[in-house]
Parts: sequence; C-alpha cells; structure tokens
Amino acid sequence: MKRFISLSLLGLGLAACFLFLSWDSPQKTTTDTYKPNPLEGTWKLLASGWNADTKKFADKAIFKIYTRDRYATVIFDASTGEFAGAGGGTYTVKGNQFTEQLEYFSFDPAAAGTQQTFSFNILDGDMLHQSGKLNTEKYPDYDIQEFYQRVEPGMSDSKKHHPLVGVWNIEEATYGDNRPDIKEKYGKVIKIITPEYFYGAFFNPETQYFNGVTFGTWVAEGEQYTETILTYSWDNSIVREPQSFTWKVENDRFYQTGFIDSDKYKNYRIEEVSSRME
Repeated sequence: MKRFISLSLLGLGLAACFLFLSWDSPQKTTTDTYKPNPLEGTWKLLASGWNADTKKFADKAIFKIYTRDRYATVIFDASTGEFAGAGGGTYTVKGNQFTEQLEYFSFDPAAAGTQQTFSFNILDGDMLHQSGKLNTEKYPDYDIQEFYQRVEPGMSDSKKHHPLVGVWNIEEATYGDNRPDIKEKYGKVIKIITPEYFYGAFFNPETQYFNGVTFGTWVAEGEQYTETILTYSWDNSIVREPQSFTWKVENDRFYQTGFIDSDKYKNYRIEEVSSRME
C-alpha cells in the first residue's frame, strides 16, 4: 500500500477539480514575444509519494525551480541544512505533460542524458501536482506523486526584476588559490538567481559527473550581494551564515567577487564571471 507524507496538504480540499492547462512550449524568439508557461516559478514540496522512499524524505525540505528553459531540484534536511540530493537539466511542456532532460541526478548519476515525462495539473495558480513514473537504471518504473506550493512566480519578464535575476553560465572562476578550466574540471557550472533564491550546480552531462550544489536566499544592496546558504553540499558548517560579495552586471555578464568562510573553506576567495543564458 502506498503512503503519502503530507505537511499541510490534506486540509486543502483535494476533492476540488484540478484546473487543466493546455500548453505547448513555444519557439524561443525574444523576451517581448515569449509567453511564460504555467510551470515557471519556484515551488516547495508539501506532500509526496515515492514508492518505498516516502518516509525517508518526510523531514526534508524540497524545492523545485522552473525557468523558461531549465529546471533544478534540491533536497536537504529542513532543520540542519544537510544536503540530501539534487537534479536538474532542461525541460519542455506539451499539454498537461512535461519532459525533463536530465543533465545531472545525484541519486543515480547514470540517469544523466535520459528523458523523463510526467503529467501535471495546476490548482488555483499556486498548487502543482506532478505525477508519473521515473525510469532510470537505479529506479525503474518508480512511481512519483508530488504536490508543490508556489513560493514565487516565474522570472521570464526580466524587465521587472533585479539585473541579477536570470540563469547564468559560469565561464571563468577563481576558487581559493586555483583558477580551474571550468569546462575541463566540471563540465558546466550553472547559477540560477530567482527574485528570492539562488541555486548553483557543478556537473558534466557528458560524463554523468556530479560535483555538488548550493542553494539559499539572497539580497543585494548597492554593490554588495549577500547569500544566505540553506544547503551546501561541500561543507554544512556554512549553512545560515551570510556570505557577502561585490557584484556587477555589464553586457549580460555577471561578475561576482568575494570570500566565503566556513570550517572547510577559511577565507576562501571566489571570483566568478558568468554569461547570461536566460
């Protein structure tokens, strides 16, 4: 018998009929002609059913971000911030189904490169029901039922947002005393900045390598950009400790410079130069 863990959902009246939204992913042209799809935004899990793993993740915080072209998921302990898993890539929508093209999946790295299709419904504009089956080498025919609450809208209309909001591809970086070749060392480093949250992932979709994820909230005042990390896969001691940087955006390039300080990374220099993807 399947079990569902509900954090607050059962009292929301699921007997109400789900609103069906028919949507086909449009051709990407310009910001002025692009129409957001109903999945875009940041979502927080309220209830779920995952085969035998339902209880395993009952106390975890789970966030999912859909931008215009990309999606990203992060799972961590709600009380300690300890990292538990992540996945992400690109996606397309057709009718009431969406297909995710996995570029990384920490629970089953061999799933990178696969496509996973699910059904979805939106209720009252701020409740997402995702259902279907995950099919990977480690998780064949794996039933998924998830209910999310929207915590912020999509970010397609960048004219209404801070210039930092968007999807960024980190092309150059200094980490500590090293200046690695990003493509050679990691493959890709993608940073998503929504109006409230930031999400960074280090991965290589070609080799199915996954290095890690950072996720949290941010604020910017003048030239200072401050991240408050909610989970950091490399060192949990940094969780909830604000880390400040200087920033600027010029010609769709994002420059971030500063230091982080944790048990593992003492006075650790970070310099990143990113190009805008969305």
